Amino acid sequence: MKFFREILAVAIVAVALFVSGCDKGGDVDGTQRENTAVTYYTIDGVWMLEEWNGAPLVDGTLLYVALDRKEHRFEMWDNINSMYPTMQSGGFVLSVDDMDRDIISGWYDYGVGDWSNDYIVELNGEGDRMVWRAVSGNEEMLFVEVEELPEF
Repeated sequence: MKFFREILAVAIVAVALFVSGCDKGGDVDGTQRENTAVTYYTIDGVWMLEEWNGAPLVDGTLLYVALDRKEHRFEMWDNINSMYPTMQSGGFVLSVDDMDRDIISGWYDYGVGDWSNDYIVELNGEGDRMVWRAVSGNEEMLFVEVEELPEF
């Protein structure tokens, strides 16, 4: 019984420390929402680029990326450098850096090379908006989740 009380006291202190250390971040509308954890499962799906460096895309410009959690593969469709949408594919990995930030890194198929940057990834509380911020540089991309790739 003596050890039970000591274990219980340690457990209560541990829970109190955990709860007091939790971030209570809020949203603009005043509701308390945490960011969704960035995992292969939570980023799986089709994402449409909505804003690039804080501005909406120019009319007619599009970029979609389909992320496959099981294979760690992506397909990206865009018309940024072309009149018509073109597809690129490759692989990606998630990691956590020494500042405890979620990082996505990737490479293109067919010897094209690595992505131009690694990106810090954040998901909103609902998990349907994802922000990528360049680890080195000022690039920022806001993606929204969509049901499926459109017909191109």
